[in-house]
Amino acid sequence: MTPMLHLAAILHSIGFSISFIHTKFNAPNSSKYPQFTFHPLSDHLSESETAVFGAFPRFIDSVLHRFLRESSLRSDFRFCPNFHQRHRQELRPAEICAQNLRRGAFLVYSSFPLLQEKHYLPIQASQLEQSVVYLPPLRVKDLPAIGVPDMETFTKYISELVEEAKTSSGVIFNSFEELEDSAMAVLRQTFLVPIYPIGPFHLYSPPNSSSYLTPDRTSISWLDKQAPKSVIYVTFGSAASLKQRKCLEIAWGLANSGFHFLWVIRPGSISGMNRQDALPEQFMDMVEGRGYIGEWAPQLDVLAHPAIGAFWTHCGWNSTLESICEGVPMICTPIAPMPRKLLT
Repeated sequence: MTPMLHLAAILHSIGFSISFIHTKFNAPNSSKYPQFTFHPLSDHLSESETAVFGAFPRFIDSVLHRFLRESSLRSDFRFCPNFHQRHRQELRPAEICAQNLRRGAFLVYSSFPLLQEKHYLPIQASQLEQSVVYLPPLRVKDLPAIGVPDMETFTKYISELVEEAKTSSGVIFNSFEELEDSAMAVLRQTFLVPIYPIGPFHLYSPPNSSSYLTPDRTSISWLDKQAPKSVIYVTFGSAASLKQRKCLEIAWGLANSGFHFLWVIRPGSISGMNRQDALPEQFMDMVEGRGYIGEWAPQLDVLAHPAIGAFWTHCGWNSTLESICEGVPMICTPIAPMPRKLLT
């Protein structure tokens, strides 16, 4: 949602009118963008279903069927995922596909048919440490397919996503040439359409908050009192969730590190528990005076703050780009909103 709003703002700033079609789940705050026309669509899926990445094929299919049934809108830009070929025949052909995957990740997705042919997919627990010779330096455990409940549907969905990009008039990436030059070279050999790495979007978009949660500005006031580069900023994004055991490991790691930290714990991000119950009083006593825990933070302002010395992140592409742009080193704990059954 965030990068698509940034891209929409970029396009609007050069003269495009914007119609923004979105689901009601994780809906943007339309009042922050009076220059756009917003069209909400019901998705008929619960929050628990939309939080599981493996449910995305069903999620997208549900949304598109509703779009075709209830709306007279026509699209010139589309976000992949994903307008299926059968849906495109009923609409005026879209022109440009915008991707918020990093190009390296998109290269992996475009290789799914080859990975299936070479028996890397579906993933077997015994293969996790095996090198993927066609995608160095990845190992099988690095592939974005671990824990997907319906691999056949997921692979079909990914194949359609890639085909959409290949048959478009061009692909926009929220990235830049210097960051992913090797992946860029391979994609340009594979794709016969123009590729436009015009990111990071947030640097060229008029400033505005795309967050669906209200940022806690008092976190900035707390950072103002800290020494330069003395604070670890910790957050795991807007969709990922943690089990209490993992939350406690993070908590005691921060406590025992001795560093000051700003930790964002999103409401509902600890499975089945609220923050107060998940964190023991002993931890709170240990970090009193050097830890700030909030529900949400204005991330761009936090990363730009001189007190921030490191960013402990789930490696979401938005967070990764924002941290790179501010020159903040990252501590990486990759977390996706999907079950990692083979790793537990």
